[in-house]
Amino acid sequence: VPFVVYDGFFTEPARMCNITIDNREGGRKIGNHFRELGHERALCISDNHICMDLERYQGFQEGMDGKTADFLEIPMQKQERRKFYEERLEFLKSYPAIFAVSDEYALELVQFLREKGLSVPKDISVAGFDDNPLCEKLYPALTTIRQDRTQRAKLALKLLREQKEGMENYEDVVLPVTLVVRQST
Repeated sequence: VPFVVYDGFFTEPARMCNITIDNREGGRKIGNHFRELGHERALCISDNHICMDLERYQGFQEGMDGKTADFLEIPMQKQERRKFYEERLEFLKSYPAIFAVSDEYALELVQFLREKGLSVPKDISVAGFDDNPLCEKLYPALTTIRQDRTQRAKLALKLLREQKEGMENYEDVVLPVTLVVRQST
């Protein structure tokens, strides 16, 4: 059966293609960006510390290049995250920059911080990952890492067609990502 996976994490993928993005490089780009803005310390938030989120955090640490790059695991459920942020508001405010491993978390955090009277990016810079279409539509527009979803989809279809035609092209493909700087940093 022809099989292509998006963002799979396998030690030994057998008879399948795995299309991922360069998560580590994306994290590195955000870390570099924060460091170039003069941030001495920054926080990475995620609902886990494995797979792609771990790669993004590791790259973020590299990009901060010796500056403080801390990690905070947040709840997966939105209502629980809100309470979590409420209880840790002073902790969050102690960081001049926060990198959320997804745009959803970043946009939600920006809204929370603004409700608490904080200005993004004046008080805290916030960046996300994925370049969700909402990133440009909300204020402030979100700095993020862009992945080319169209390229991924086309590549997945191409690889599926080739497999269906009998070609055994089972491979891991890592696609590049781009930093998109907007008003949130």
